[in-house]
Amino acid sequence: MSKLPPFTVISYNQTDNLEDTGDDVVFFHVDLEVNDQQYHSIVPFHRMEDYFLRYKPADAAYFKKLRSSINGFGPKETQVLRLAEEEGYDIEKEVMDFIAAESTLEKLIPVNKKQNGIRQAAFEEQLYQLEALMQEGKSFNLRDITFKDEIMDLLNKKVLEIYPEICNSRPEYIIELKELLIKQVLNLGGEVNNLAWKATKQE
Repeated sequence: MSKLPPFTVISYNQTDNLEDTGDDVVFFHVDLEVNDQQYHSIVPFHRMEDYFLRYKPADAAYFKKLRSSINGFGPKETQVLRLAEEEGYDIEKEVMDFIAAESTLEKLIPVNKKQNGIRQAAFEEQLYQLEALMQEGKSFNLRDITFKDEIMDLLNKKVLEIYPEICNSRPEYIIELKELLIKQVLNLGGEVNNLAWKATKQE
């Protein structure tokens, strides 16, 4: 596979899965033109994070810091990117740099009106068939995240109330406490969500 030739950006937009599945994950959609042919590229933000870790460690550290400033479980990508935008970070430029560095013509989706119409019809049929299942999964996914976030918040408050010496101690002890609580909440949340799923299927 050859390196992507120079391209012209036609359109750029950002979507997420909050409405469809409840997952706070972000995708960048870019229509571009290469050698008079139009293509479409879909870039998940988590691939950008992997790219930053390999080639732009300062950016990777920046996004890690933003995520650590937001309470709760899950990637919280829409919130992270909102904070970055408010601070003047040009994510669109980074997406284009990512495409130029990581994409090839073989990885892009050719844009052809006739083929697109056929693909769109097939996609809409699949979407219709999966809609009920997605909504059911979304309900459990949202409750799982909400449960874990609220339990984590309650535990943090109780630890502060009953064991204030930990919260006022050395930074490494506070980090150790956070890791301990996260591990326990993840285990508990997963077990409770699985139990709720089984209970629903028995009705």
